[in-house]
Amino acid sequence: MKKQILTFLLIGVVALGVCGCSNTQQTATEKKPEQQEVIKTNPVVTADLKFANGLESILNSGYSIVDKTKVYYTKSADFQEVYFLGTLVKKGTQYYNAVWATNNIESFGMGLVFSMNDNAIQSSGMGDGRTNREPLSETDDGYSRINQKVLDDMSEAVK
Repeated sequence: MKKQILTFLLIGVVALGVCGCSNTQQTATEKKPEQQEVIKTNPVVTADLKFANGLESILNSGYSIVDKTKVYYTKSADFQEVYFLGTLVKKGTQYYNAVWATNNIESFGMGLVFSMNDNAIQSSGMGDGRTNREPLSETDDGYSRINQKVLDDMSEAVK
């Protein structure tokens, strides 16, 4: 009987070792390697026409999207439920790189939309996301990737 209990106990210990189970807890500040990989692969996505039309609906009078096939969005790397979106807008002959943030990318207009740069504030009047209680930042990699994509489009448009 003792032999069976020891054998059973030994099998249990080996099984725990093989599965990598332990009783240590991961702290909130530690990041798993697979989480870091997900952050690195947040793609910049080209939005569909319905989304582009929704974005254009928040623009102030006189402003329009330069090319509705060049409206982009991506998930924030620093915030769980924040997406950055941006496009090139114009008023008359002036072009502006406008970037916003939202908490709901699936259904434009169903979430909060905040301006992320002065051009977005000027062209849409949406609240400044940089001054929120938990301010969004232009240093977030999602913002920088969207802004760079829009600046590339601006370089092409003004040639």
